[in-house]
Amino acid sequence: MKDPAGYNKINYPEFEPIEAKKIVLIRNPYDTICSMKEMHKSVNETREIRNSDQFLISHWYLVYNNIIEKRILENDDAMLVRYEDLLDQPVSETEKIFKFIGTDFPQGTDTYLAPANYTWDWGNDDGAPIIKTLKVQKRHKEYIVNQPLLEFINSSPEIKSIMTYYGYSN
Repeated sequence: MKDPAGYNKINYPEFEPIEAKKIVLIRNPYDTICSMKEMHKSVNETREIRNSDQFLISHWYLVYNNIIEKRILENDDAMLVRYEDLLDQPVSETEKIFKFIGTDFPQGTDTYLAPANYTWDWGNDDGAPIIKTLKVQKRHKEYIVNQPLLEFINSSPEIKSIMTYYGYSN
């Protein structure tokens, strides 16, 4: 479910009615919003409404509430992966993912391969020199604290409910 471009779709996520395993990736709303704002800066996004905290947090809520309402995670063909867990414990989390999708790879990993049909633009893709290590990285970028956003997240019963459903403690 890592599709930043999908955030302008009303009914995101949508799954094709095919037999396939689904991995739902969630990230806490604060870091998601900060990251999306950074993404907008890097692509010179000029439409302010799409870069506003309110628009972005609404999007986060709608996406993850849609997953709950569509009961996606109640099926055996779906798995939840929390982004923070993947960064903190890449080997054990990827082992769970590999077992879930049925790969022959017997163990998890904290290393990935460079893409076969794409050349990274060093300095622009995924954090530049860090990506050259081909290792999963803990969060390396600190965002300027957005106190109003933090207060909104912490005071919203709807967002807290979604976070609880996905295993985030309050």
